[in-house]
Amino acid sequence: MEEIQTTISTGSRLNTAINYVLKRRESLTRFLEDGRAELDTNAVERQFKSVQMLRKNVYFMGSDEGGETWAIFSSLIETCKLNGYDPYRYLVWLFDELSVLFARGASPVIDYRKYLPWNAPEQCKAGMKQEDEDVPQAA
Repeated sequence: MEEIQTTISTGSRLNTAINYVLKRRESLTRFLEDGRAELDTNAVERQFKSVQMLRKNVYFMGSDEGGETWAIFSSLIETCKLNGYDPYRYLVWLFDELSVLFARGASPVIDYRKYLPWNAPEQCKAGMKQEDEDVPQAA
């Protein structure tokens, strides 16, 4: 690509496209080095399609904070689904953990990474039987 780039005009659209690819080469070829990485993002895009369809509803949330809260919860719920966790079980676990943490007087600034869906306990996994877990089921 570097060779081709030297032969074309610097202001051309082709040159802009080549610059884009060269600057992002590592990210664009990551799937070649890590077999877990997907070649495309279709699975993620399909997962968030329902969120995109509901996006107009955010305009009627009542406030910017309401819209931001909705976006955070939507993202957490879809991330749960993508990683094989039951959103309800995950949210029950999350709120229980955070309530215990704050009841002990923890700082409002916490390491949120511990509480992301893929770090949730096995009891939050989707498909577990009710008698195998401590988390209550939705009615």
